[in-house]
Amino acid sequence: MKLADKATYSRKEKEQLTILGRFQGNSLRKGMAVCLSLSLCLLPLLSACQRKEARKEKKKLQIGVTIYDNYDTFLSGYMTAFEKEISKKRAEGVEIGLFRYNAAGSQALQNEQVEEMLEKDCDVLCVNLVDRTAPSEIIDMAKKKNVPIIFFNRELVDEDLAQWNQLYYIGADAKQSGILQGEMAAEDILSEEPEKPTPEVPLASPEDAEEVERRMAASRKQMTGAAVLGESREPVTEESGEAVLGESRESLPEEKQEAVSEESSEKSQDKAGNAEEIQDFVLQKSREDLDILEREASSEDTQTSTEEGTQTSTEEGTEKKALILSPRVDKNGDGVIQYLMFEGEAGHQDAIVRTEYSVNTLMQQGIPMEKLSYAIANWSRAEAQSKMMQFYPEFQDQIELILSNNDDMALGVLDAYDKIGLPKDKRPFIYGIDGTVVGLEAVKKGNLMGTVYNDEQGQAKALFQLAYRLGTGKKGPEDEGENKKIIRLPYQKVRREDSQRLLEEKEKK
Repeated sequence: MKLADKATYSRKEKEQLTILGRFQGNSLRKGMAVCLSLSLCLLPLLSACQRKEARKEKKKLQIGVTIYDNYDTFLSGYMTAFEKEISKKRAEGVEIGLFRYNAAGSQALQNEQVEEMLEKDCDVLCVNLVDRTAPSEIIDMAKKKNVPIIFFNRELVDEDLAQWNQLYYIGADAKQSGILQGEMAAEDILSEEPEKPTPEVPLASPEDAEEVERRMAASRKQMTGAAVLGESREPVTEESGEAVLGESRESLPEEKQEAVSEESSEKSQDKAGNAEEIQDFVLQKSREDLDILEREASSEDTQTSTEEGTQTSTEEGTEKKALILSPRVDKNGDGVIQYLMFEGEAGHQDAIVRTEYSVNTLMQQGIPMEKLSYAIANWSRAEAQSKMMQFYPEFQDQIELILSNNDDMALGVLDAYDKIGLPKDKRPFIYGIDGTVVGLEAVKKGNLMGTVYNDEQGQAKALFQLAYRLGTGKKGPEDEGENKKIIRLPYQKVRREDSQRLLEEKEKK
């Protein structure tokens, strides 16, 4: 039987038919080869269309998730909340498959995990990047399969997010977390208001009091225009125009004016020579005495008290607001806060931003800051404990404040102090970020002065809702006339009084 007469063809024979001109003598074969070639060209487009239609029709949704490291406490809580959302949907009768991977801090491994999830026909990918600057390989793989990606917790750069219209991000603003942490620390550092000193002239004896009264009386007369010589107590008014030297002759009876005139004539020559000199001396002395009294009375505006931590300065005639640093924080009373900084990862954008804005917020409040040192602890409680054990022998009582990029590292610092055996009242003020369950418990007990709540449950819910929407073939948020490719949830301050409420809310959810 001729090849052209066969009802079916082997794979090898079909491949032969795709080569144009191989069988030029048979027009039928030639036409079939052309058709097969066109089919191969259109196959990717047809596959994409079929996948989109399949999403609409298939009953089971496949979601793929990869996170940078399972050991991150915040992400552990995040994924627990995410799986709760899946369970709720399953309870409604929706079939959902979940493929979850741990990249263990390796971007290369995460790329392989994404490839595997695509091979398993996942409808949507949720990616917590190991390296936020290296998403291109993941994006290219997903783009070829037409599978949308939702990046979460670690935000990729704007240029990468713009590579494709099926890329999204859910998280929070690292800048805000740094600002809120700095604000809490500033509130505690400046919590004690200065006591306004009462103006007082220090007196040693009743004789001193009489002398001060005499000086003040003389000064008041000088201020009213009286030229005080001798013991004249009557002020000279502008109406009379009298210059008082001793007693005014015109105010005496006529019979006494001659005696006074004779006495005055005898003394006039002596007084005339030095009257001006005496007057200048008395006026100058009065001014000096008045200046002394005024300075003593306004000492609260000009003094600098290191004991109270008060600093008042004037620069180019502009007075700056005095700051009172709480002695609970400024333990050495030097008016400067000595601090340590625990950072998440070297070069990590969130770590950089949280550090920068936390410290800058404190400095913008006018609080003098001195960084003793810093540690890269990779978001790890164990690493932070180890670094703190190294810091303590060097700095010990110098440390007044510790700022940490997350709760786990702040708890590692507490672990170190527990191991050292330093009492709670001797420890510096410590602040975290994330508001994890263990972090909130530490705030509740007063071991951490505060943390910044990163709503992992709210983010997990938003992540699942968007993943379900995209995975079932529905339009993305940006298709509805509003750019919502980036979804951010706000941070919030957590003090001791807030911790119990948030713990209860976590338990309910």
